[in-house]
Amino acid sequence: MINKFLGYTAITIVFALYYLYIFETLSKIRERRIIYLRDWGFGLPFKNLFEYRQICEQENYPLIWYKAQLYLIYAFLGTIILFVITSFF
Repeated sequence: MINKFLGYTAITIVFALYYLYIFETLSKIRERRIIYLRDWGFGLPFKNLFEYRQICEQENYPLIWYKAQLYLIYAFLGTIILFVITSFF
C-alpha cells in the first residue's frame, strides 16, 4: 500500500519538476543560446539548472523557481530512498 503511494508521489514530483524545467528554465536559457536536444532532458539538466541560476543572478531575477526545482529534486530522492527502504519490509 505504501509502495503505491510512494510510486505515485515520485511520478507526480517528476512531472512537476519537468514542467518547471521546460517552461521556466529552458525558456530563460533560450533567450541566451540555442536549445539542443540534450537540453530537453536527454542530457544533464543539472548543468542547465546551474546556468539558469547564473542567468537569474545576472538579471536580478528571483531564484524562487531555481529553489523550487532543487526542493523537488530533494523530494524525489527522498521518495526513492523511502521506496527502497519500505520495499524490504
